[in-house]
Amino acid sequence: MVGHALRAFCAALLAVPAVACSAAAQDELFTKLLVDRDGVVTVTDRELAAAGARFADGEIARLRLTLRGADVPALLRRLPAGSADGRFDLTFVGERPHGEKTWDDPFVRDNVYLLRVSGPGEEPRRLERIRAPRPAPGTPLDASPSTVHLEDNRKLIRFTSPKVPDEVWFWAEVKATDKAATSVPVPLEAVARDGTARLRVRMVGYSHLPESPDHTVDVTWNGEPLGQAEWDGETGHVFEADLPAVKVREGENALGLRALGARTKGIDLVLLDWVEVTYPRKHVVAPGGQTPLTLADGALARFGTPSDLLVFDVERARAYEVPSRGGTALFAAPASGSPKPAAGMRPYLAVAKGGARAPRAVAVSRPADLTAEGLGARYLVVTHPRLRAEAERIARVRAEQGLPSLVVDVEDLYDRFNHGFLHPSAIRDFLAVAARTWKPAPRYVLLMGDASWDYKNATVSDSDYADWHWSPQWPRVMPKNTSNVYGKKDLPNDRQLVPTWQYQSPWGHSASDNYFAAFAGPDKPPDLAVGRIPAATPEEARAAVDKILLYERLSPGELRSALFITNEELAFQRATDSLVSEAERQGYEVRRVYPLPDAPANAESTQALVDAFDAGQAFVLFNGHGGRYIWRTAATDLKKNADLFTLADLDRLAETKGLPVVVSLTCYSAPFDHPIADSIGEKLLRVDGKGAIAVVASSWRNSPPLELGRKLLQLLGGPGHERIGDAFVDAKKAAGDVMTISTYNLLGDPATLYRGPVPGLAKAAAPGPTSPEPNEDGEPNARPDPSR
Repeated sequence: MVGHALRAFCAALLAVPAVACSAAAQDELFTKLLVDRDGVVTVTDRELAAAGARFADGEIARLRLTLRGADVPALLRRLPAGSADGRFDLTFVGERPHGEKTWDDPFVRDNVYLLRVSGPGEEPRRLERIRAPRPAPGTPLDASPSTVHLEDNRKLIRFTSPKVPDEVWFWAEVKATDKAATSVPVPLEAVARDGTARLRVRMVGYSHLPESPDHTVDVTWNGEPLGQAEWDGETGHVFEADLPAVKVREGENALGLRALGARTKGIDLVLLDWVEVTYPRKHVVAPGGQTPLTLADGALARFGTPSDLLVFDVERARAYEVPSRGGTALFAAPASGSPKPAAGMRPYLAVAKGGARAPRAVAVSRPADLTAEGLGARYLVVTHPRLRAEAERIARVRAEQGLPSLVVDVEDLYDRFNHGFLHPSAIRDFLAVAARTWKPAPRYVLLMGDASWDYKNATVSDSDYADWHWSPQWPRVMPKNTSNVYGKKDLPNDRQLVPTWQYQSPWGHSASDNYFAAFAGPDKPPDLAVGRIPAATPEEARAAVDKILLYERLSPGELRSALFITNEELAFQRATDSLVSEAERQGYEVRRVYPLPDAPANAESTQALVDAFDAGQAFVLFNGHGGRYIWRTAATDLKKNADLFTLADLDRLAETKGLPVVVSLTCYSAPFDHPIADSIGEKLLRVDGKGAIAVVASSWRNSPPLELGRKLLQLLGGPGHERIGDAFVDAKKAAGDVMTISTYNLLGDPATLYRGPVPGLAKAAAPGPTSPEPNEDGEPNARPDPSR
C-alpha cells in the first residue's frame, strides 16, 4: 500500500500515466506530543483518542516515547476499568526546545515527543516508580537553590560576517539615547527570605567605537543600584551580582538597564539577551501543582503540602512516592548513585496529585513514506496543506506534459526526515534521498508557499527586525530601510508555510533556496532546478498557477520583446548596454528605459516602464540600485526622483498574456522571507494576470552579477533549456561566485516553458544602437532617450 497522503494524490491523477505514484509502505501513525515548557507531563488515553491516536490493547505496553530519535523514559500506568481518562496514561519529564548553542531552538516553539508502537527487538524505556525509603533523622531543608532563566526572543538583529554570534535573537534594545532606563520584569515564585540570590544578565554590544570600554550599562534591582557592566565591541558580556534574599520579592521584580555612552559621546547600543536568577526557593507544592528543586546526594527535603507527592529524579529516571503527613512530606535524596551530580546537586521535580501538565497539544499524522522502493518523479511540488489544491493542479499539468509528477506535504518531510520538527534541512535531506534513489530522479522542484525568518513569534512587527548592520553612519538607531510592510505592526505570523535557508552574506542573513538542491554544499551550484511561488493563501497560489497555464498556451518564440532598465549613472548604462547587445544577438527586439540625471522627476521613466509591461515582454532586466525592496535611481536629490518603479506601480499594470521573465540585478528585490514586508520580486509574481511569469532576484544586498543576466539571455529557450529552471541552473554555474549562487533565487515554477526567442533560431542581425560613445572626458557625447 502507499502512504495515505501519497495515495490520495495518486488517486486524483490515475488518468495521467506520467504521474509516479507507486510506493511500498503501509500507513504509519505519528503521534506528536507538543511541549513548550519544562516540567512533568501526562497524556491520557482519552486525550490521545480525541486527537485521532487510538492504540489497540496489545499495543499499550509497547508504546515508545522519543525526542529527536532518542528514547525518553516514560511512566506507563494502567487505569481502572471505566476511568474517564481511558485505559492508561503516560507520564514523562518534558522540556522546552533548546538550540545546539542557544537557550531557545531557532526554528520551533515546541519540543516534539513522538509516541509510537515499538517494533520487533525494540524495548521502550520506562521511568521507574518506587516508594521513597523512610528518611533517616536529620535536619530537613525547607528551601533549595532554584534557577529561573528568562529570555524573550523578540528582536532579530542583523550581523555581518565574520562577526556573527551564536545568538541573533534578543529581548530588548538598550540605547544611550533612551529617555529612561529599560525596565525588565523578573517574576519569581516561593522566595525564601534566608540566604543569597545570584543575578546574571547577558548583554551583547552592537555599536563598536574606538573608545575603551565602549559599553557602560548601569544595572539596578528594584530601583537599587547594583553596579555597572563594562566591556568592548560587538561581543557578549555577563553581568553578575549577589542579591540578599531579603531584596528579592515574591512575585514581580524589576531589573533596570541604562546605557550611558559617557565615554562615547552619547553613542552606545546594547542588546539584552537573557536574565537568570538563582535564589533559595521554598519547598512548597500547591495542590495540583509541581515545584522544581535541586538537592545534594543524601540531602533531606521537607515539603509543605497537603498532598502525597511524586518526586521525579530527572537524571536517573525514577519517580519516588512520598507520602504527606499532617501537611508535611519528607524526601531523602539517595546518598549516592550514577551519574555523579553536576556541581554536587541534582535536579528534581516534586509533583502533587493532579499536578502533571497536559501537553500543549497532541497532533497526529500519517506521513507518506518517501524512502520506499519504486518511487520516482521528474517534477516535485513541496507545499503546505493550505495550498495543496493548487499544487495538485500544476502537478497535473506537468504530468500531462510528460513529466512524472508528485505533490509532497512539507509536514510529511518534517515527520520523516527530522523527527517531526520544522527545519529547512528536512526538505534538503528528502531531495538528496530522492535524487540518489528515485527512478526517475527529480529534476524540477517547486516550493509552493511563502517563508518567514521569524519562527518564534505569534505576531510580527517590522520594528523588531534590523534591516542593516549597525554602522557609525547610523550611530544612535537600529538601522531600518523603511520597508514596504503588508500592514501595521503586530500582524499574525502566518506566512511561514515552506521554510527557506538563511545564508550568511557579508550584509547579514539572506534567504537561499539554493541550499535545498546544492548537494555538494550550500554555497555550491544547485543540482536540481528549484523555484518558489511565495504564496500565503490559496488565492495567491491560484493567481500564480493561472498565469503559468495562460502563458504556456503561447507558442515558443511568440514573445520577442525585451526591456532593459538602469539608472542615470554612466557606468550602469554601459554595463546594461553590453547585455542589450547580447539580447539583440539572441533575436530580441530591445527597448531601453534609462532615466536622465537632470530629470525633474522619474514620472516619465516610470510611465515608460508601465507602458512596456502592458505591451508584453519576453524578458525584462533591471541593473541598478535597489532600495526598500523596489527599483530606484541614484539621483542627487533622493526626495525628488529616488523611486523608479514601486509596488504601487505594479497595481497600475494592465493584464496581458505577454508576461516576462524578470531578472533584477540589484539589492534585495525579493527578500521573500521577510515576515511583514512585501517586495517587487514577490509582487511581480503574485499580481493576478500581469507582472511576471518568473523572477530571478536577490534576497539581500549584493553587487549586480552581470554574467548571470548574460547567461540567461544566451540559454533561455535554447536546446536543453526550454524550461526556465534549466537555464537558471546553468546560468548560476556560469556565474560562479558564491554570493550569486547563494542569494539569487528563482521565484516561479522552474518547469515553466519559456515563450521568448529561441537562441540559435534568430536571424543574424547587426547589433542595435547602444549608449553613445564617450568623449575624451569619459562623458557621453549625446543624451540617451529615456524611453529608447
